[in-house]
Amino acid sequence: MFHKPFRVKSSTVIKGSERKKLRAALIDATGVTAEKVVEIIPSKETVTVAKICTHAGDIVFIYTVDKNPVYFEVEGTLYPTVYTLWKYFDLFPTFTTWPPVFKNLRGGADLMLPGVIVQGDLWVALGNIKKEAIVAVCLKGNKAPVAVGKTVLSGEDMIMSAMKGKGVHTLHTYMDHLWELGDKSLLPELGEGVSTEQEVTDTAEVGETTEQCSKRTEADIEMPDINSLVFSEASKSASELQIDENHEFISAGDNVTNKNLEEASAEIEDEQVSPIDKMDSLLCHCFYTALKTTAKKIELPILSSTFYSAHILSALPLGEKLDIKKSSYKKTQQVFE
Repeated sequence: MFHKPFRVKSSTVIKGSERKKLRAALIDATGVTAEKVVEIIPSKETVTVAKICTHAGDIVFIYTVDKNPVYFEVEGTLYPTVYTLWKYFDLFPTFTTWPPVFKNLRGGADLMLPGVIVQGDLWVALGNIKKEAIVAVCLKGNKAPVAVGKTVLSGEDMIMSAMKGKGVHTLHTYMDHLWELGDKSLLPELGEGVSTEQEVTDTAEVGETTEQCSKRTEADIEMPDINSLVFSEASKSASELQIDENHEFISAGDNVTNKNLEEASAEIEDEQVSPIDKMDSLLCHCFYTALKTTAKKIELPILSSTFYSAHILSALPLGEKLDIKKSSYKKTQQVFE
């Protein structure tokens, strides 16, 4: 929303009574405590509200404290800025992604679910998140938020979509024009925010750099300084890379024409199978694999959603993605009927 310059239409100082109304609105809309809201909107600091028009024509109200933007209002909803979240990073749920993804977010892109790093069980991490909920986005290795937005799907729908598609609609990022309205503080180092137990990356969504990152083990990944990352991006020449017909990046020296007969015949069979049948086959494979492995000694009864997230998804072959909505079953409960 603020990745391009905006036009300020008016700017006024908020009086005492309006300041109290703003505090009450923040408590009501975001659930922030009365103690914290007094810290965010103090009594002795100058508080102003600016009415701006974005490059897309949207009208936004920006609330600043001592010339630093702390909240912005879009269509009646109040969102915190990164300046606010750096002090109160636990106000909202946080999504974690890889540092190279930041250049996409800063350019106005939404956060895609394949680029989200999830800790532990998906249902525990995402199950309580509602659609259009206010969320922050941080990078692996630093829990200081670099973006603010709202969820495109509920947490349940994210899981049911096999973590594919858009996850967070990005509204504001570190180093955008809203950030430039303040004192331009650099991203603070607040330490590790989440330990990675599950990580998925989609090259079609976040670009080559993230694709390369996802092929490394967590121990091999070197966390770059995000403040320098936005000014210098690593590039690889076209002579060093080729793209095969499956849109996968390979080294120029790799021999991609020497496929054996078994691989060639498997590709022909895949082309003849419909997407629904292919998804059904993958679902059945994961189901029976789960029964023989992780679900061998489970206690019954068990919720279908719990079985799906804890056992079926964990039985996915490497590189495969399961989307039950694209199968003939459509919902998890129908698998067990």
